[in-house]
Amino acid sequence: MDLCNSKPVYDPPTLAVLRRALDEVLSDHRFLKSTSTSALEIAEFILAQAATGERDRAKNAGPL
Repeated sequence: MDLCNSKPVYDPPTLAVLRRALDEVLSDHRFLKSTSTSALEIAEFILAQAATGERDRAKNAGPL
């Protein structure tokens, strides 16, 4: 396997944290009213944070 092109692999507990972070943002009234940020952008942000090792849901959720 080429490590330069490898993608992060997350264990089930980490995936659960990432999913909860995404669910929290997508159900937040600020997101529901927002027209400037898509669900895909939020998911990409959360994954980018996780790829750097971040596991704090509050930080993963990011600004709306």
